[in-house]
Amino acid sequence: MNHIEKPKTRSEVINEHFKSVNHPSHYQGKTEVIDIIDQAVDGLSGSAAFNRGNAVKYIMRAGKKGTLSLILKKQFGI
Repeated sequence: MNHIEKPKTRSEVINEHFKSVNHPSHYQGKTEVIDIIDQAVDGLSGSAAFNRGNAVKYIMRAGKKGTLSLILKKQFGI
């Protein structure tokens, strides 16, 4: 017996898309990366906060999206 999946509704497709956008797999772990970034940039502002936040973001997703070597090349200021 062949199993034919029911086509997804437009709403289901949109919900799945936004779930992957708002909670991508390469940022998931025991702690939300955004919470770690908030702690890392506490007391900083402007480009200092932006640069540190970006560095933390790339380090946290190392091994899940690209290699650490590529990440470090992209993130000159680490």
